[in-house]
Amino acid sequence: MPTRDGLTKEQREELNAHIATDKMFDLFPIQVAGYEPLKEEVPLHRSHIDAVNALLPDKMRNTVIITEEKNEKRLAIEEKYQPICSITLAYAIKSENTGLAAAMKLGGTNIHIVADLNFKVTIENINNAIKPVIADIEYVKYGIKPLMLSTGLTDASAFLASLGTNRQAVESVSIATLGVEKLFIPLRKDKTNIDLMMQYFNPTGGIQPDETFYTSIISSLLINKLPQSHTILSGHVYEVGSDEKIIKNAHIRNTKTGKLAISDLMGFYNLTKFKGGVFEFEISASGYKTITVVLTIVMGKHLTMDFRLEKI
Repeated sequence: MPTRDGLTKEQREELNAHIATDKMFDLFPIQVAGYEPLKEEVPLHRSHIDAVNALLPDKMRNTVIITEEKNEKRLAIEEKYQPICSITLAYAIKSENTGLAAAMKLGGTNIHIVADLNFKVTIENINNAIKPVIADIEYVKYGIKPLMLSTGLTDASAFLASLGTNRQAVESVSIATLGVEKLFIPLRKDKTNIDLMMQYFNPTGGIQPDETFYTSIISSLLINKLPQSHTILSGHVYEVGSDEKIIKNAHIRNTKTGKLAISDLMGFYNLTKFKGGVFEFEISASGYKTITVVLTIVMGKHLTMDFRLEKI
C-alpha cells in the first residue's frame, strides 16, 4: 500500500539508497573521472534520480528534506552524548556509584534506539543522573561541564519541536502516481552497472580493482544508508595467519533467520535490517574450517566485525 509521503516504503528506501550512492560519488571526483565507464554512468544515474523526483509532488520533496534534517539533528545530539555517557560511566565505576553507572549504561543505549518522541526524555534522564555529581571535584577532572548538559537539553527540545512540523508535512502530501515505479527500472539498471564496475575497473588500467576506492565507497554507503532505521553488520573475511589475505565468496549466515551474505572480491560482506538482539552467525568458505560466532546487534546501529577462517 502507498504511504502518505507519495511512495511505498520499499520505493522510499530504494530511492534513499540511490541518492546516497549519488552523493558518495561527489566525494571521489578524481577516482570517478578515472573510471571511464563510471564517468558516463554516474551522470546517467543522477538524471534518473531527477526524473523520479520530478514526478513527485513538491510537498513530497519538502518532507524528505525535513526528515533528513530531523535525522541529522538527532544524530548530532547522539554523538555529543555518547562520550558523556561513556566518560561518566568510567567515573561511576571508579567511585563505586552503582546508581549512576546503571543510568549511564541505560542512557548510552537509549539515545540510539529510543523512539523520536521519547528522545528528549532520555536526554533529561541522563542530565538528571549526572547533576548530583557535576560539581564533585573528582568528576570535574573528567571534563563534563554543566554547559554541555544544558546545551544538550536545548538541542533535544528543538528536535522534539521539529517532529510536529515533520508530521504535518507528511500528512499534507498527496499520493504520487503509479508512473514512479516505471522510473525505478532505469535506476536499478544504473545501480547494477555501477556495482559491477566498482569491483572490476581500475583507474590505472586493467581489471584489478582499486581496493581503497571500492571499500571507501561501499563502507560510506552502508554508514549513510538510513542510519536511523536500519541495522547493519559488515566487515571482511580473512585467512588466518596469511597477513590479512582476503577470502572471497565466503558465506556469512544468520542461523536464526537464514539470511545470507557472501563476501565480494575484497572479502567484504554486509547484512542489514536486523531487529536487534543476540544472533548466531555461521561463517564458511570452500577449503576453510567453518566457525560460529554469537554477536549482540543494537537496532539502528552499524556494527563492523571482521572474521578469520583457518584453512582445512
